[in-house]
Amino acid sequence: MGKKKIGAGSKLKLAAAGVVLAATAGGLYLKIGGVKVPAYEAVRVIDGDTFETREKQLTRLASVDALELEYCSGAEAKKALEKLVMGNLCTSKAVYRDGFHILISWVWAGPEPVNEKLVQEIVTTIIPDAASTTILMSNHI
Repeated sequence: MGKKKIGAGSKLKLAAAGVVLAATAGGLYLKIGGVKVPAYEAVRVIDGDTFETREKQLTRLASVDALELEYCSGAEAKKALEKLVMGNLCTSKAVYRDGFHILISWVWAGPEPVNEKLVQEIVTTIIPDAASTTILMSNHI
């Protein structure tokens, strides 16, 4: 069986297909400890504990139940999450997918643990009276 030569037009089509595949597969990576890890860009924050990625995937922070927008301090919780994820490449570890196909995840913006930082922000600035309340977060990542 002889080898077939690939013409220049076919090579161009293959290269274009590779670019499209890379773009649809996310294509963003962070190098962590010498390992390439898929990274995601938050394009929209829905509320104080949920955001959407460029790939149109909704992600909710695991072990965080921020105030909804219609409640007192809900808008502040949303702004706190925006400050943590918008403009940063995020990595995540999905815990599970809920009934609405939202990924429940532990999220990092660079080296910063978003779930933990958000809870700290809410407790210390948004609801300072809650600082005396015990807040439990799982350390099992």
